[in-house]
Amino acid sequence: MPTTQTVNSNYTGEAAGAIIGQAFKETSTVQRGLVTFMPNVRYKLSLKKIQYTNGKTDYSCGFTPAGAIVLSENQLTIKEIKNDLEICKDTFRATWDGLDNDMMEAIEVEVLANHSEAWDTEIWTGDSSTDGEFGGIIPQLEADDDVIKANNGIVPLEAAITKENVLAELEKVTAAFPVTIRKKPDFKVLVSANVADAYDKYLVSNGIQNGNGGGSMQSVYSKYTLEEVDTLPDNTIIAYQTRNVVVASSKSNSSNELTLVDTSETLLDGNIRGKVVYGADTGYYRGDEIVYYVSTEAVA
Repeated sequence: MPTTQTVNSNYTGEAAGAIIGQAFKETSTVQRGLVTFMPNVRYKLSLKKIQYTNGKTDYSCGFTPAGAIVLSENQLTIKEIKNDLEICKDTFRATWDGLDNDMMEAIEVEVLANHSEAWDTEIWTGDSSTDGEFGGIIPQLEADDDVIKANNGIVPLEAAITKENVLAELEKVTAAFPVTIRKKPDFKVLVSANVADAYDKYLVSNGIQNGNGGGSMQSVYSKYTLEEVDTLPDNTIIAYQTRNVVVASSKSNSSNELTLVDTSETLLDGNIRGKVVYGADTGYYRGDEIVYYVSTEAVA
């Protein structure tokens, strides 16, 4: 008689939603507070914005309404994604000394870690038209004419950022920051890895930073802390208020699923089958309060 296998890593439904939501929180972008994370969006979210144009006039007796209020919104729509997997237990055991229950837990941890890394990239560059990806922030910035970017408030360098030109490009970008948000406590300046590296090398070459332990310290340009984001494309700088940019997942959606099942006892196939199902999307309220700069873009 075969030994009965009890699986203690079989998560589905609401419990899975909690795990998927926690996995999103572990992405670097969300964990560092670089965006606003909304974990309980089931399908759609309206990012509403209000814009008031004042109607100031010289004083006179009476009441004459003036000015205008424009209400509009950007919509965020959750895209559902799945990942099915099947693993041969014997192949896995070749490099695993633990019990079957430990094996299941190890697979679960690895699967979620892998998805978390992918999510961190998709938050910025995901293409919703690509199978298995949700939409990222950068494709929306590129399509939005309201965003402060190349030829809409900034003239790009049309070359890669190096230690020789990084100061001039940072000055160019910070000059474009909207006055209304540049002093907000949640104002962020994000830079790609090569921009951060170029700035560090500039500081070292000018004796401002000696390189001893510099990698563990945050870089500061003027009064702005530069947040290095490894998943941003090279030569990219983005600035905005955290509350303006949103990442949403469907933690509360009952279709969320993280399931691992040992099918040896039911299908006699010696396999572990798994399924991950989740939903996510990104968006922002106001494009006119976001600065998006890519130094290699061509001047129109």
